[in-house]
Amino acid sequence: METKSVLIYRRQFILSATICEQLNSWNTERLGTNFLYVHPDCELNKLTTNDKELILIGYSINPYSIGKTTLQILTDISDFSSINEVPNLIYSLSGRFILMIRYQGNIYFFNDACGLRQLYYTKDESGFYAASQPHLLNMAVKLQKSPNYEKYYKSRYVKINKEHHLPAGISLYDGVFQLPPNHYLDANECKQYRFWPNSKKTEVSIEEAIKKISYLLKQSVLEANRRFKLSLSMTSGNDSRIMLASTKEIINSLYVYTLKYRDLTDISADILIPKKLSKTLSFNHYVIDCTIPAENTFFDIYHQNSDLAHWDDWGKIANSMSGQYPQERVAIKGNCVEIGRCAYYKIGKHRKIHSIKQFYPFYDGIELEFIRKRLSEWYEEIKHIEADYNYDLLDFFYWEHRMGNWQAQSQLEWDIVQEVFTPFNNREIIDTMLALNPMYRSKPKYLFFKLLIENLWAESLTEPINPSPFSKKLKKDIKDTLIYFNLRISPKKMVQRMKDIFNS
Repeated sequence: METKSVLIYRRQFILSATICEQLNSWNTERLGTNFLYVHPDCELNKLTTNDKELILIGYSINPYSIGKTTLQILTDISDFSSINEVPNLIYSLSGRFILMIRYQGNIYFFNDACGLRQLYYTKDESGFYAASQPHLLNMAVKLQKSPNYEKYYKSRYVKINKEHHLPAGISLYDGVFQLPPNHYLDANECKQYRFWPNSKKTEVSIEEAIKKISYLLKQSVLEANRRFKLSLSMTSGNDSRIMLASTKEIINSLYVYTLKYRDLTDISADILIPKKLSKTLSFNHYVIDCTIPAENTFFDIYHQNSDLAHWDDWGKIANSMSGQYPQERVAIKGNCVEIGRCAYYKIGKHRKIHSIKQFYPFYDGIELEFIRKRLSEWYEEIKHIEADYNYDLLDFFYWEHRMGNWQAQSQLEWDIVQEVFTPFNNREIIDTMLALNPMYRSKPKYLFFKLLIENLWAESLTEPINPSPFSKKLKKDIKDTLIYFNLRISPKKMVQRMKDIFNS
């Protein structure tokens, strides 16, 4: 296990209006009059031109420009004459990053496509502050818990959901907000602006989508392999199979592993299928036992590193990983592909969205009034995109609230044990998936994803994806069909949610 000084706020950052002397051992920069502190295990690059300053925290990859350094990528981004041009300049970037731009006396913030490197911010009379999470912000500026803090942690939602999460854009502290995906932040105004979508979606053919996404995935993985030592997280699922297929050319250089956690056993499909594939495709495979008891020190640091720490699930897994996972490796994961897999309308169609209440079945925390309020604000901001830009609101709901908070929070918490590379965290890849007719990316066949794997590495399909007994599969199919009628999982659960709202 790494030392305590390394683990505290690992891979995090803070931009402060005042000096943070306790972080002087971190990498430091100035951005205008602000002080930037970045943990030594998080990459930091700065570019200064005649009229601009650009800082990238984390890493970015341009799949069209293999071999380009982060500074060269920043140079490409700096070629703008208006801040509104930046979204198109970062459209094709993969990675996990916060981009800070000082231009014409103002500071702007952009994040990666799914906001997997998080940014929370606040402003008071002393100036503007931004950081990876509120606990770190509190080091520079005193935060006050909002009344929602107690409501959240005493809620039935948190009690029964190990992976509970907030909607994107908010926090449990007064005056502290999160930057969601597809938005940029104006620090002077302390205001978010949606920049995506910005043009009407045009449908692509399945052949075109397979060709483009295969290329972008392979190029992204090859560039990541050039920069980092990589690992690959594997299960029996679709997402990790796509990632396996995309690593065909470099598989023997990877540390391929499966996490054995929760109720997984040696005969679970998530353990057995990666093992079988490793023999068929001739690569090494490791199983990491995630049932190791935690030391008090790790427990304390884990909670210090995030105000929303999920110790009883993600934390216990991270603890076990800390002594077994090779720390020098960046983990390839298949998250974010779900955005294109019709996650909230798995049969490929749904009733027309005309009210925020139609989203309630997809969020277990709707018993809480402040969550319903935030979702209503989001809906009012985005409800025009279907008519104006031809995008599906359910896809953006999953993108911004599921990936932009649940997955982003998971990666923030696991920064204590690993850096992550998510190839599907790329706006061009996501945009191409969403431009494909839903019939190809939904049940029953998920045809696009099968053909994508075949195109990348056909032999990786020699084992089934997510095998399950017929009864379990039938039950899941019924649940997915009920979504069309705006019933999620079961009528019993839906009734309970309505009671929660009525009683709140």
